[in-house]
Amino acid sequence: MFTLAAIYCFLGGIQPVLLVILAVQVILSFRPAIALVYLSLMNLIFAWIGSRYWSPGGILVSMFAYGSFQAFAALTAYYARRAEHANTELLATNAQLLSTRSLLEESARRQERLKLSLELHDVAGHKLTALKLNLQLLLRNAAFAMSKNCKAASSLRMNCSTISAPSSASCASTTASTCVRHSPP
Repeated sequence: MFTLAAIYCFLGGIQPVLLVILAVQVILSFRPAIALVYLSLMNLIFAWIGSRYWSPGGILVSMFAYGSFQAFAALTAYYARRAEHANTELLATNAQLLSTRSLLEESARRQERLKLSLELHDVAGHKLTALKLNLQLLLRNAAFAMSKNCKAASSLRMNCSTISAPSSASCASTTASTCVRHSPP
């Protein structure tokens, strides 16, 4: 309303500039439909005020020119606001993508660690099983059972059994009896 009072009081050519500034403020403050109604009403009031001072043909040309400037300013402000909203949404989406990417990288690292740990577990288990079987065969060999390395081999087999299976008491007793059974008379 202050703008209308300024337009009415100062008829020195500043009115179109005030209406362009008003058009920008209205489009930024209201929804487009409400802003369009408001600006149309303001231009009708301006045309009514101008009709007291200008000829009817001059009013139409002036209103068309002023309306064009207002439309340009309003559209520029509207698209600037839309670009700002789009930029804000883009930044939010980018932040989500970065978050998702870091979660995906962390998940890939966990999967790789799990894969490596399972592979190491399988390899270590196979090696221990092979070592236990080879020691068992070695302990059953009569020539080796008579040597002084038999106790070291049986101790090694017991340690392998302890590592691979917590209940190794039966394996230890079997190993000890094997060394005793094949000991020299």
